[in-house]
Amino acid sequence: MKDIIAPINSDDGLFHDGDPAGDVRGTVLYAQWLNAMQGAVIDTQTEHKHILAAAGMQPNPAQNNQLAEAIQGLIAQARQENEKRSLLKKNNGSDIPDKAAFVAHLGLKNTVEQAQNALDKRTGGTVNGRLQITHSVNVGDSDSGLIANGKGSVALYANNVKTGEWNTERLHWVKNLEVGGNLTASGGATFGKAVSLFGGGHLTDILHFYGRGQNGNEKRSGECRYYPYPGQPMSTEFYGVDVVGALLNKSEICDDFLPIRAIVT
Repeated sequence: MKDIIAPINSDDGLFHDGDPAGDVRGTVLYAQWLNAMQGAVIDTQTEHKHILAAAGMQPNPAQNNQLAEAIQGLIAQARQENEKRSLLKKNNGSDIPDKAAFVAHLGLKNTVEQAQNALDKRTGGTVNGRLQITHSVNVGDSDSGLIANGKGSVALYANNVKTGEWNTERLHWVKNLEVGGNLTASGGATFGKAVSLFGGGHLTDILHFYGRGQNGNEKRSGECRYYPYPGQPMSTEFYGVDVVGALLNKSEICDDFLPIRAIVT
């Protein structure tokens, strides 16, 4: 585009009419200024034609708003191209071409991976690593399940009733404990209260009972041997046991029956 042409060469840079009666000459139009004016007009028309061509239009002498239409069309094209390369508010991020890279640039990659591997509370899932729960695991409702019972201790609750607990020292069951199969104590079993056996059972080692007799605090103990199978004696020791029932013959009960108190009914 050509630069702006210089004003006409007059005292004030303006055109003036002549006055023959007053011997006043009009502004002289020199070839230099006329050529500059002609060049400016041609240059401007050329610029306009380039705008029309960019908009895919041809000059039409019968239309005097082509330049405006061409500019509006070019603006619309530029907006469309810009939308292809830019994120639009109305799309809410759906127009991000590489969403993984976008998340990584925001520093949220680990957060997204953790969310993808998190348990869905609607469907559940599998925990492959260590799971630490600082308070409770509820099953069914908020008052049943495993609840923290102090440092190193866990309690089992059912309907807000404590039914058992365990820690590094012991497993304590508050309510009744029912075992459908065999109960095996590899290191020996100790019973602090009364023990009742129903439906028979098998003793594979010495069974100790600790308690007091019904009529005193004296210590009484003894050892019974019986032969449930030929050639396979079984030894049983008793401590502070009262036998209630019909007194059998000594040889039918045990070899050393004297320390045991027998109550005959």
